[in-house]
Amino acid sequence: MSVYRTVLFFVFTVFAVCFSATSIFIIFPGYGWHDQQRIGQIILCVFSLAVIFSTPRLKVSPGLVAAGGAVFFLGILSCFNSRYPVWALIEWARYLGLFGVVLLVSFFSVSFSFQRVLLLLSVCVSGLHVFNFWVSYFSAFLTGIRILDASVMFSGFANPRFFAQFQVIVIPIIGLFFAEAVRRDRFWVTALLGFMLITQWCLSFLLGGRGLWFSLFISYFSLALIGRRFIGFCAVQVGFVLLGFFAFYFLFKVIPLFYGMEPVESEVLRTGLSSRETIWLLAWELFLESPWLGVGPMHFSAFYNPIAAHPHQAILQWLCEWGVAATFILLVMFFRGVKRGFLALRCDGASPVDAALWTTLIGALVLAQVDGVFVMPYSETWMAIMAGVAVARWQKGGLSNVSLLRFFWLGGGVFAMAILTFVLLVQAPDVPRAEEKYLDKNVVGWAPRFWHQGWIPMDFDQ
Repeated sequence: MSVYRTVLFFVFTVFAVCFSATSIFIIFPGYGWHDQQRIGQIILCVFSLAVIFSTPRLKVSPGLVAAGGAVFFLGILSCFNSRYPVWALIEWARYLGLFGVVLLVSFFSVSFSFQRVLLLLSVCVSGLHVFNFWVSYFSAFLTGIRILDASVMFSGFANPRFFAQFQVIVIPIIGLFFAEAVRRDRFWVTALLGFMLITQWCLSFLLGGRGLWFSLFISYFSLALIGRRFIGFCAVQVGFVLLGFFAFYFLFKVIPLFYGMEPVESEVLRTGLSSRETIWLLAWELFLESPWLGVGPMHFSAFYNPIAAHPHQAILQWLCEWGVAATFILLVMFFRGVKRGFLALRCDGASPVDAALWTTLIGALVLAQVDGVFVMPYSETWMAIMAGVAVARWQKGGLSNVSLLRFFWLGGGVFAMAILTFVLLVQAPDVPRAEEKYLDKNVVGWAPRFWHQGWIPMDFDQ
């Protein structure tokens, strides 16, 4: 690894660590979890765009850049055709920044050591969440409060269920390092990672993560179908699902009854779509209003409904906001990525890292069909990081430093950096006041989208 790449790798890692900490510590006092995660995401995106803009040696697939350029060109047309162009441009710039994160991570991840650092970082974040959970659980008894409520015991996200979006990314990665520790006969590391997996699955029962269950089932089942050699990798998670269920039953059923408390009821077995069908229909109606360019990025949240500021369905969200052409190109990009992952796993040189990345990315894509994986800042940023690692591992040949890349970033990249910098310097300092003002003026509840109060437009003091 060159000195230049090493320095950039170190700086990016520092930014990634700071971003990761936004789900654990209050870094920006006065801001909620969602808003401080959004600020951390924007900082990481601006840095990524700046590096790509100033890196002449960056080599990526020309096809990837051309497809991405087409999507963002159509997106900017949609922005200027929308009701609130400024808000649409903010969403456009954020997605371009995340695309920059994917490209930059793939640039770094030519080195396996950088891949490993990013994967370990996600596991460390998961470990801190596990630690916080156990501290909260024991505190409920030691302090005499004896309240076992997920909203009280679990912090780090605006809604505890948003944690499932991070779990779908990190559970396969923990499984990867667990298998590695077993293979190397590291008892204490194996025990620690196993304890983390049990706790993560226990939390999935506590938080009622039906989408998490379904998405991981699909991703692991597809992995088992790809190759029999991965069946053992999948079987490990099945074992931890059972152990996690026993842990949940003991911690939230048996122990509460022993102390004369009400046992906690899991919401895993609830039925219905939780009113998703209503917002899906609204998204479809918005798509029919403007099928080619959509109503504009972020503009589902410009049409108030009493349920949510985003459709909880990625394809419908892109269709109604970006239009059919951009959505079609995006789906082709995702299909090609899945195909490359499939071919990589079928090769003799496929490793457990590839298996973990497959289950992480497929699981997140499946969960995005019923949840806001491509809306919430924490999940979509980690998704971009993992996608960057996958691009580096699965992209074979066809890499070049084409003039198209330079032109693309000189134009759209600088514009996106300017927009995101505007958000950081003008909007972000006034977010808490603007949100309270909006909620006082309008009889609505919190509906996360870009900011925690997600309905647009929202007035800022400028």
